[in-house]
Amino acid sequence: MANRVVIAMDTESVGVGPGGRKSAVAQVSLVNRSTGQIYNAYIRRQGITNYRTKYSGITPGILKARGRRFVDVKREVMNILDEADILVGHSLHHDLRGLGIAPIFEIRDTSKYWRFKKANNGKTPGLAFLANRFLNKNIRRNGRHSCVEDAKTALELYNLVEGEWEAQLRNSRRNRYYNNSQSASEYESHSENESDSEYELESEYESDSEYESDSEYDYSY
Repeated sequence: MANRVVIAMDTESVGVGPGGRKSAVAQVSLVNRSTGQIYNAYIRRQGITNYRTKYSGITPGILKARGRRFVDVKREVMNILDEADILVGHSLHHDLRGLGIAPIFEIRDTSKYWRFKKANNGKTPGLAFLANRFLNKNIRRNGRHSCVEDAKTALELYNLVEGEWEAQLRNSRRNRYYNNSQSASEYESHSENESDSEYELESEYESDSEYESDSEYDYSY
């Protein structure tokens, strides 16, 4: 892992269109673990009807002063992610969908790792919960998000369990390779003995469909 480039990402969105029900990414933050370099950019969006300032921290003044074109920010983000071997974040499918980016790197999503879900009684945990439980720090005070802080926090969580997480992924890949090389009957017999869902690895998405654009995001703004 020493030579692998690990980058953490988080985004914040504003509401667009009638009632602000559609989402449009208006801030992107990236943190490079190796260099410590932080990328943070705001995006101008048209048709904003809800800045969601209480949660996003984004205001009209911020976007007026610092907002840039979506296409320019996306290009810069993709250039940075081109260097990534592993992308870390919390509920990354939302971030990547919002930017319209399909992953060409490995994903480590702290909302899906089994140990973090186990700490929340098997349910998908919030980032603030994990930060308090595993890092002994409080984030999102008063409910407001900080894009940079959230990216850093997801990276800290990954660093905490990296050895265990990566070892389990290696074992999972090894088992899949072994299973695929067996005969159908041997495979069925082997699968019957692997029913411990507690140790299912959900850190790698099985399908790109999680990253496809959906009705939650509007790219016309």
